Amino acid sequence: MPNQNLQILNQSLNTDNYDFFEVMEQVTAYRWNPEAYSYTAEPRPPVKICYKNGPGGIKIPYPCPGGQEQGAPKGRYEKTLFSFEYPEFKAATCVTGWTWVPCPTWSNPGRTCKQEIKLPCTQTRKSRFRVYAEATYPETLEEAVKREIERCHLIAAGLAANVVYGAATASSVVGPQATMTAAIGSIPAALQVYLKSFLECLEGLNISDALRRQIKGDIKHATNKISDWRVSNAGLIPLFLP
Repeated sequence: MPNQNLQILNQSLNTDNYDFFEVMEQVTAYRWNPEAYSYTAEPRPPVKICYKNGPGGIKIPYPCPGGQEQGAPKGRYEKTLFSFEYPEFKAATCVTGWTWVPCPTWSNPGRTCKQEIKLPCTQTRKSRFRVYAEATYPETLEEAVKREIERCHLIAAGLAANVVYGAATASSVVGPQATMTAAIGSIPAALQVYLKSFLECLEGLNISDALRRQIKGDIKHATNKISDWRVSNAGLIPLFLP
């Protein structure tokens, strides 16, 4: 049964398989520490998040079928600032075929048995890394206020995206790991730009200070596996039949 406690932002959305997504995300949040006067990383446990595609690339929270959603805010907007797909590789032992080998017995000295052929191989899978801005807010806010929060979020995310993109695509950055390191390293600066724009924009909302303080902005990064391991390279041995 869907989680009845999770508020659905748009009841008219259909739930076909092409628009609905369920992912486990490993996230890291960055928070402002006024005592240290710097941003500090806060690793978070993996969370199960279900969402549907909304207008402009915004991901809209949606009840996860068959179980309760964990850790997803009631009101949440997302915007990807930077992302790319990259291959991962690992060494393994793979079954590449089979052949017949002698396995004689006293009664049948010419007996043969089927045996798998196992060889060293390389396996690969595809992953997706992304940095994204997230805005959360009380679900009880009026729809007009939510639209203004979304507008402020998208403006701020656009400014932050320039910071992350510039760092991740610099000419000195070569290879997927270096790209991820550069993108993650730019998050504190991007968050500073994002929050400055986002919070200034929120000042114009006609809501109480108590509600305004419940509207949060953050920048996170996550890596998702988008394919399973498969053999990319293995030795070829012809099959011998008796």
